[in-house]
Amino acid sequence: MKNKITLLTAMVMLLFACKKESGVKTTTDAKTPKKSYAVGFNVSGFTESSTSLSTNAVATKTTAALKDQIKFLYYYIFTQDVNGVYTEVSRRVQKSTDSNFGSIKDTLEAGHYSVYIVGTQAPGHYEFEYKSSALYEDQIFYYDDKSVYETFYKTMPLDVNGTSTQAVELKRVVSELTVKITDPLPANAKTLRLSFEDYSGGLDLNQGVGEAHPHFQWDPWPTATVSFPIKSTDIGKSGFTVDRYLWQYGYPNVIIDCLDAAGKVIATKSLPKNYINIYVRFLNNTHYTYSGALFNDNVTNFNVTLDDKWNTPVTGTFSLVPVKKN
Repeated sequence: MKNKITLLTAMVMLLFACKKESGVKTTTDAKTPKKSYAVGFNVSGFTESSTSLSTNAVATKTTAALKDQIKFLYYYIFTQDVNGVYTEVSRRVQKSTDSNFGSIKDTLEAGHYSVYIVGTQAPGHYEFEYKSSALYEDQIFYYDDKSVYETFYKTMPLDVNGTSTQAVELKRVVSELTVKITDPLPANAKTLRLSFEDYSGGLDLNQGVGEAHPHFQWDPWPTATVSFPIKSTDIGKSGFTVDRYLWQYGYPNVIIDCLDAAGKVIATKSLPKNYINIYVRFLNNTHYTYSGALFNDNVTNFNVTLDDKWNTPVTGTFSLVPVKKN
């Protein structure tokens, strides 16, 4: 009898142990969710600074209202891991017709972030590209139509550990190029064309300049052309002027061509180098005006000056067409 009781007791204890073992274990290594906070950014205007090429003096002025300067506002938030890899956390796109234009509100978990805000004249987007390193990709902003417009931009680190609102001041991240032909246009002139060798088509959001070549790749970007129509009322007149926005970049050559109605080049010249005699170098927030004779062979060069004021581009249809390499 005693043996039966002992055996029964052992079976009950074994059954109880099995049930206890098969229960849900308490997880001790689960990550505690991070607390989220409201963050905001108020973009209310811009500060422009223009540097004189001759004196290096800097003039600063406050521009007009936000809606008078840009039509779209792009906001991107990224995290970056220990390997340098960026991950998008949040994005916003605002139009100048939106009632809250310039006021960005978001909710982010506590942590460290990279913020990018881009003010544009036309729709655009970013793409990941290998640029400064072969280990991780940079965010490159492109206009959807592959052109370049007057653009304003700001990047900054953001540490979120509480509710916050920041005032954001965007700065211009384009160069402006004006070309003025000082001699009269001939009767057969139909189009003026600017060609940019090794054309940088995107804005590096980490650097605030035109995108570099892919890491360890030395082949130039395709040549891009911009064509401006010549009206019959321009024939025989001097001072024909064209205008173009560019990302900050150095171009091996910028070539000016005048074409007739059949597309034949009737005159051509290159802009002078201005960066160690290797590149035609354009810097952010700087307006370059090149003036010279295109049809007079006795005048071999263009003069360059800086204009602190930004002129309105010449009205008219023009296209930007990348030219494939042979």
